[in-house]
Amino acid sequence: MQHYDALASIYCGFTFWWERYFLLGFLRELLGGEKLNVLDVGTGPGVVAMLLAELGHRVVGIDISERMVRRAEEEAGRLNFSSAGFCAGDAEELPFRSNSFDAVISRYLMALLPDPERALAEQGRVLRPGGRVIIIDSAPRPATLRKRAWRLVSLLLTALLERRNPRPLLKIYRHLPLRRRRRPEADVELLAKLGLRVVDVRRIDIPWWNSLSSYLKYGWFQGQAFVVIAVKPG
Repeated sequence: MQHYDALASIYCGFTFWWERYFLLGFLRELLGGEKLNVLDVGTGPGVVAMLLAELGHRVVGIDISERMVRRAEEEAGRLNFSSAGFCAGDAEELPFRSNSFDAVISRYLMALLPDPERALAEQGRVLRPGGRVIIIDSAPRPATLRKRAWRLVSLLLTALLERRNPRPLLKIYRHLPLRRRRRPEADVELLAKLGLRVVDVRRIDIPWWNSLSSYLKYGWFQGQAFVVIAVKPG
C-alpha cells in the first residue's frame, strides 16, 4: 500500500489552474451535456471526480488507498461538492452492482494495475448497456540515452527532496504489465477482447506537471498522453 500511495501521488496530485481548465473542457467534450452517473476508478485525491461534479454529474470515486479517499472527501467537503461521493475499494473487484453507471473513467490508473484486463472487465460489468469506458493515460517513453540520464537525475532529486529511496518503487513500476506493452494499442486490444466497442482513440496534450521539481523528478517516464473510449453493446 505504501508503494501504491507513492505511485498515486505522482500521477494524481491536485492540478494547477492550467491543467484544471484543460480537464474541465476535455471532460465536458467526452461526456456531453447530459447529467450522468459516473464512476471514477482510481480516483486518488478526487481531482477528476470533483471536476465531474462541477460539470453537474453524479460521481462516485473509488480508490484502494484509504488515505487517498480521506483526502478526496476532505477536499470535496471543503468545496461543497455534494454530488461527489468516495469509497475505498479494489479496481479489480469493484463493489458495485452490474449495470450501475452511465460512464466509467480512469486517469493514469491502468499502468499501475497488476491485472488491467480484470479491471477493465469489472468496468464493463458495472457499466450500463450503451455506456462508455474512458481511459486517460500516457504511453511510456522510449528507453533513450537521454531518458536514462534523466532517470538518474530524478533518483537523486527524489532522494534529496523527499528523503526516500525511489529504487524499490521504480522496480515495481517497471514490471507492471502495461509498462511492457505499446499503448494505446494494448488498451484497444484488451477492450475489444472483453467485447467493448472502441469508438475513439486519440493522442492529447495534457499539461500534467504542476511544478519544475515534479517535472524533473517524474517527467522522464511520463510520455504521450492519450484517451481511449469504448462503448458497452446493448
